[in-house]
Amino acid sequence: MPKKNKKRKRKPLTQKQLKALERGRAIRRKQLHKHYKRKNPNPKRYKRPLMKRRKLTNDLTGGTGDVNPQYYSGEVRMAVANTTLTFGFITPHSKLPRQGNKVTVMEVLKLYLWFPTEAINNAAETHQRAGITMSTKDFAAVYATSSEPTVIAKLMWTGWSAFTALYPNTNMLTLPLVMDLTDGDGHGVLVASDYFYMQGFTLGYAAIMNLEFKILYRFKNVSLTEYIGIVQSQQ
Repeated sequence: MPKKNKKRKRKPLTQKQLKALERGRAIRRKQLHKHYKRKNPNPKRYKRPLMKRRKLTNDLTGGTGDVNPQYYSGEVRMAVANTTLTFGFITPHSKLPRQGNKVTVMEVLKLYLWFPTEAINNAAETHQRAGITMSTKDFAAVYATSSEPTVIAKLMWTGWSAFTALYPNTNMLTLPLVMDLTDGDGHGVLVASDYFYMQGFTLGYAAIMNLEFKILYRFKNVSLTEYIGIVQSQQ
């Protein structure tokens, strides 16, 4: 009968072999840990909290919350035809309480202009011009150009007309004239002075013309440093 194979007895590991085995197991554990982290990232690890975006109302109004603009209406009454005349208007003030070192100012968004038309009965070509200028300085009867640093907005219409029974020549107008003073993102021009001035001018009209206007505005809070800079620039 064949002899049965006897089990070989393992010799006990030496101290040196035990240390080497332990080092190998430690290296293997590190490799497995790196592989597991790469395949299965820990969902509980610390994540940097996302910064909250400021509300649109604060972006536009600086904290006043005045997202609904108002109209400021007025009229420049020309005392004499074909002249330049300036009128002063009180800048609207907010009744909202101040917040810290914030100052509430007027933010101009749009300027609208209406002016009456005049019938032309002149066979010769007639040149007419009418317009209005908004500024923070009183120019009185001196014509304010757009190069003036205190001029905020200027709207002007120029036309040529003539009339004969056989060959009428007329200009068609669409009123009002509108000037958008925003930057495309809803932010307008800030006015920090106590008064603003509207200058009217006409040329080539037979009668005295009155210029009607509206200003679309709202209130905005600015820092004290910015407020002082605006005041200095608008004097």
